Amino acid sequence: MAAPRVSVIVVNYNGGAFMTPCLESIPAGVETILVDNGSTDGSSEAAVARWPSIVLLKNPGNYGFARAVNRGVAVAKGKHLCLLNTDARLAPDTLAILADYLDGHPDAGMVTAQLYRENGKKRHSFAEYPSLAGAFLNKSLLRLVAPGRFPSKNQDVKEPREVDTLIGACLMFRREVLEQIGPLDEGYFLFLEETDWCLRAQRAGWKMVLVPDAKAIHILGLTRQLVRVRARIEYTRSLFRYFRRTLPASYPFLRLFFPIRSLIEFLFQTLGVFLPKVRRRWQETGAVLGWQLCGTPRGWGLSGAIDPKIIQLRDGTFVVEEHMEAFNDFDSKRRAAKTIKDLNWKRTQLYPAGGRTYYIKIYKVPTVAKRLKNLFLGSRAAHEAAMSREVHRLGIPQAPIVAIRETGDETWVAVEKLEGWAQLQETILAAVDRRRLCRDYGRFARRLHESGIWQYDFNPTNILVKDGEFRLIDFERMKIYPRAVPVSERLQSLAKMNRVPAVSRTDRLRFLKGYLDSVKVEREDWKTTAREIVRLHGMQTDHDLDRSERRCLDENRDYGAFESGEWRGHYLKKRAERPGGLTLEEAKALTNGAEAGYRWEPAANAIEGWQTANRKAKEGGPSPVAVLVKRASSEGKIAFPK
Repeated sequence: MAAPRVSVIVVNYNGGAFMTPCLESIPAGVETILVDNGSTDGSSEAAVARWPSIVLLKNPGNYGFARAVNRGVAVAKGKHLCLLNTDARLAPDTLAILADYLDGHPDAGMVTAQLYRENGKKRHSFAEYPSLAGAFLNKSLLRLVAPGRFPSKNQDVKEPREVDTLIGACLMFRREVLEQIGPLDEGYFLFLEETDWCLRAQRAGWKMVLVPDAKAIHILGLTRQLVRVRARIEYTRSLFRYFRRTLPASYPFLRLFFPIRSLIEFLFQTLGVFLPKVRRRWQETGAVLGWQLCGTPRGWGLSGAIDPKIIQLRDGTFVVEEHMEAFNDFDSKRRAAKTIKDLNWKRTQLYPAGGRTYYIKIYKVPTVAKRLKNLFLGSRAAHEAAMSREVHRLGIPQAPIVAIRETGDETWVAVEKLEGWAQLQETILAAVDRRRLCRDYGRFARRLHESGIWQYDFNPTNILVKDGEFRLIDFERMKIYPRAVPVSERLQSLAKMNRVPAVSRTDRLRFLKGYLDSVKVEREDWKTTAREIVRLHGMQTDHDLDRSERRCLDENRDYGAFESGEWRGHYLKKRAERPGGLTLEEAKALTNGAEAGYRWEPAANAIEGWQTANRKAKEGGPSPVAVLVKRASSEGKIAFPK
């Protein structure tokens, strides 16, 4: 079946008073996805009862505009997708006019209709990007002083016009934009998410266009009318996030002086508090001022609903309410857990309970020193739980931590096993459409870095995939930056990913091009980035090899080093009192085909394999005679006597 030309995504939160006119304005036959954000007024159910063709997606709570839109976009099938507010309604042919413009202008990525009030007066359909001037000065004054930079909504726009950023009340975009720059940033709960999105699209080379022949009526600020004080706090939170992420040089100035601005505004509004309109503004400004003075607590505003409810059990376990039964009285149930990996400092178990299966990652705390470290610096389990919580707030798909417990001799976290999901590395090797999978992985990696998420062990084994969707796992060695990950750290991570031997060179280039796809300048200069990654890759490999070799040579002093052609390595020195050794010349001959007298084992990481073989030799296993490693690589082979 051919994909529809246009899909419309509508997000609803108790919008019963506005829903019917909105949905009535959508032409018959247009795919419509309605995402309900925990409404309690029955409006979404009533809409589906009247229009059975509507696809209804329900969130258990108010998860915010960006998160709801992304959920709707994920199931939409249209060539073009249109975001439509519940408090907006389309004029006839608006969708067709916008879609025609996109089809006729391949450089246009997003378009919007001219928005009007119910009385026919114009509303702002586009806006300038946030700036310090806009944050601190009166907008009317700025439009008077700099009309080009701060355009008025009353401008007579008769032809399509390229603008900075579009208002999201009626915003249509082509699917290629979504695939290239990714979904809306779910770190924005409400406000400025479309502004951030437009900026990302422009950086990728797309144009934002107002199409005045397309028209829509917008009853501005439904959410603000319902919860105006908390909405004002949420707008300020979004403004701070936008500056922190896109204007980092201006962000400290904003945070320093915005409370002063709020205080001055609050004092002036106090003079007119007897006027109803001024009193409402005075209440909002006072709330924003108090929120800043209290340290911008997360519980204020609107975004608290996205955090799952955490329950503390009697044994001290903290668990997500949905999984409470599985971990209630866990100590008596632990014998059902099966150990699948046991290291000196960590043990991993598989725990079935209530029809679900969980991975239990247990960190051992055997010494007083480690207990003191956990007490003052925090445990590994606590760090993982904190990282998982922040990743959830940023809207990044993950296999979340659902339980945590800290005791004197161990700390542990639990993650639910996701059925049908597999490690990305395994999937890449078996996938038919590897080209698309590697590019999509690169785009997902870019999304992580743009969200501020940095993993020390950045490789496909720490990503789950299913049907082209990705989820993040392993929060152990993770750091989250308040803004995007610095370029130097990104390159280090990409160099680590480049060292994964199971992924071919072609697939690595596909990944890199997907990673750079969202920024036009970087996309056009990808070779420079590739050369830098290769350089860092070599440095990391040399460093790790040197460290591994030093450790192994300290343990096994009978080995010598050699280099020959494209190979380097170590050999067991020949001694009169011990059979089986080699001279330096014999070791070099191994690289030129003199391999017949030995049993060879290939290794993706030859030095680590060599270390393991030496440890086993001390326990009675065969001793390796030599290890050969390809230059600027960790791949190689290990020789054993036949």
